[in-house]
This record gives sequence, C-alpha cells and structure tokens, in this order.
Amino acid sequence: MTIPNKDEQVLQHIVRYCNQVELTILKLKIDKSAFEKNFLFQNAISMPILQVGELVKKLSDDFRQENSAVPWRAISGMRDHLAHNYIEMDINVAWETVCDDIPLLKKYCEQILTKRGVPIPEPEELDMTP
Repeated sequence: MTIPNKDEQVLQHIVRYCNQVELTILKLKIDKSAFEKNFLFQNAISMPILQVGELVKKLSDDFRQENSAVPWRAISGMRDHLAHNYIEMDINVAWETVCDDIPLLKKYCEQILTKRGVPIPEPEELDMTP
C-alpha cells in the first residue's frame, strides 16, 4: 500500500463526501419532491457538495491538467454558487448535481485511486437514532 500524496488525499476526502451524499439520500429516502420541499434535506445535501467544491480547489494544477476530462472549474463553481447565492439555491441544479454529477465524480476519483494503489474510503456508518 502506498502513502497517498496530497492530490490522492484530496480525492479520498472527495469520495467520503460523495458517500455522505449518497448515504443521506438513501437513509432519509429523499426524492426530488422531498428535496424541493424540505430545507433540512437541502441543508444535509448542500454541506457535502460545498466540501467537495472546496476540496477541488486544493488539487494541484498538474493533477487538474492531467485529468482535464473532469470539469474541475464547474465543480468549484457549484460550491461558490451554493455558498454565495444567499437568496436561494437552484433546487433543480442542486438535485441534478446529486443525481448525476456526484456519482460520476465519485466513480472517477475511485478509478484514479485504484489505479494508483491508494485505498478507497468505505462509506461511513449512519446512526439514525435521535
């Protein structure tokens, strides 16, 4: 097993946050309708997306150039949009990010980590007791 470099560590954290989004959707049984109506669900999903966008900014320029198939700028832009759009988030864009972009990003990051022999983080356990 290799010791992850900075970019690989960032990818591991991105995978963790992608896992959190997926687990939140699954455990809370969130669909688009519930997401649209419930600010708690919106908040629960937005935080990991914000974290992913912030982490992307920590990837080295070399890494981003070597992996230019991923829209790194758009990912960090989503973070900026969610963080700075104080009036309200675009629910449709956020839901599309959850359903389409997060799974693709997670898969891509896992492929890179696997190729480099770096461990892929396992999904965290979620205790649903109040």
